[in-house]
Amino acid sequence: MFNSTLFADGLFGEPSHWLILMVIVLALLFFSFATLLFNRYKRCPSNRVLVIFGKVGGGNTSHCVHGGAAFVLPLIQDYAYLSL
Repeated sequence: MFNSTLFADGLFGEPSHWLILMVIVLALLFFSFATLLFNRYKRCPSNRVLVIFGKVGGGNTSHCVHGGAAFVLPLIQDYAYLSL
């Protein structure tokens, strides 16, 4: 059962205000996560080599990408470009 007296007393405010606030918070979380993904996706031009180092899997310590793109995991990996 829904107890409307809590909202009528002004303890929680209007239900529509909470819904709007939740939508704004979820939108901010979505856009911040999308920005994080876009910033960590690195493209490599054809005249360079993208070297990803750190924990890359397979027992290796680095991974080289030439003429492609890769996602660099934050706090676990880092990257550098080498000129050809």
